[in-house]
Amino acid sequence: MELPSSVKKGFSGAVGGTPLIRLETLSQITGCNILGKADHLNPGAKYMIESALAEGLLKPGGIIVEATAGNTGVGLVLAANSLGFKCVFTCPEKVSKEKIDQLRNFGAEVIICPGSVPMSSPDHFITKAKIIAEERGGWNVQQFYNPNNWRSHYETSGPEIWRDTEGKIDAFVAAAGTAGTIGGVSSYLKEKKEEVKIVLLDPYGSGVVYEKREGLIVSRMKTDDEKKKEKPSFVEGIGVSVDTFYGIRHAKLDATLRIDDQITMEFVHYLLKHEGIFVGPSAAMNALVWVAHHLGPGHTVVTILCDSGNNYRSKIFNEEFQKEKGITVERNDLKEFISAFDPLLFTNHWSQ
Repeated sequence: MELPSSVKKGFSGAVGGTPLIRLETLSQITGCNILGKADHLNPGAKYMIESALAEGLLKPGGIIVEATAGNTGVGLVLAANSLGFKCVFTCPEKVSKEKIDQLRNFGAEVIICPGSVPMSSPDHFITKAKIIAEERGGWNVQQFYNPNNWRSHYETSGPEIWRDTEGKIDAFVAAAGTAGTIGGVSSYLKEKKEEVKIVLLDPYGSGVVYEKREGLIVSRMKTDDEKKKEKPSFVEGIGVSVDTFYGIRHAKLDATLRIDDQITMEFVHYLLKHEGIFVGPSAAMNALVWVAHHLGPGHTVVTILCDSGNNYRSKIFNEEFQKEKGITVERNDLKEFISAFDPLLFTNHWSQ
């Protein structure tokens, strides 16, 4: 039976095409259009599964195994359910209880791994996933190294942003975990409009340093001494830890910007109270107004609202967790966030 064109066909038909939302208070005070692509409303992720099927890496009825901090896992298990696959996920211990419960409620097997071990350890969540996939004959997604992670955003998110802004975009801003989003989106946007500025947001405590060399942004692993000088970030799922991740090698960066957990956590609460948008810390970091403020009025800045606040109720919306981490939620005026901006936090190679 034929359906109206506006009706989505099953789960797969509902994936993608998330709207751009103008963040009103942020846009008004900066004189810019600050737009968030509402990927936290996306029901799931199917691109990598469909690609694996097409490439013969995944057989019908097979097992999908992946290392995840939660968000990718949620997208994978929902898509897997609709396509008839089982999922096994390995997660670092800092992942919130809400995410773990959600993955299990959706039918995935979840294995919690220690967060302090090196990647060379068989107990590291990425290495553990590889071992389980080999033992059970499953397909290991390897989102950190899977070229279809980057490619999915090159073929979907990037074109959607370009279409919905009608090409009127001056900057794209995003934090990175696997860097698939910023790798794919930046590559597409730079092909369409070279002068679009691409800014990577990185929390203190990530494993990679970004430096300006001969006019370009390059990355390198932190030394042991550099790692000791910073506390690990407790923001889940972001902060590139290995500079060979496929996505980051494809990212066309004009600048990087360091942001601490205190600012990020406060901005989560600001967005909820003043924009009515209930998102998690990585989305709040993306929406922070510093890049728009730095560029000045009249620009259009696009970012990704990548995760829901529902996944963090026991953490960033919990007073005991805030006390444990020494986090206060004091800034309430957007001008206070802007005044906290320090241009020295930028590493960039565009003209000032």
